[in-house]
Order: sequence, then structure tokens, then C-alpha cells
Amino acid sequence: MIFDGMFDAELQKLYAKLWGLTRGLSQALHMMGDPAKRVAD
Repeated sequence: MIFDGMFDAELQKLYAKLWGLTRGLSQALHMMGDPAKRVAD
């Protein structure tokens, strides 16, 4: 049970890191003024 909880926490941390990376990349594209990304958002 405890191991499962620890695994879930690690998975959530990894997901949060991936989400942050995706958001950062998206924002960088917005800064560069990519029209396709602006429309998609």
C-alpha cells in the first residue's frame, strides 16, 4: 500500500514536470508568434 502511494506520488511529479514542459513550450511558440499555435489555443 505504502509503495503504491509512493509510486503514485512519483508519477504525479513526473506528470507535473511534463505538463510544465509542454506549457513552457507552448508559451515559447506563442512568444515567437506561431499563428497556427495561436489559433489552436
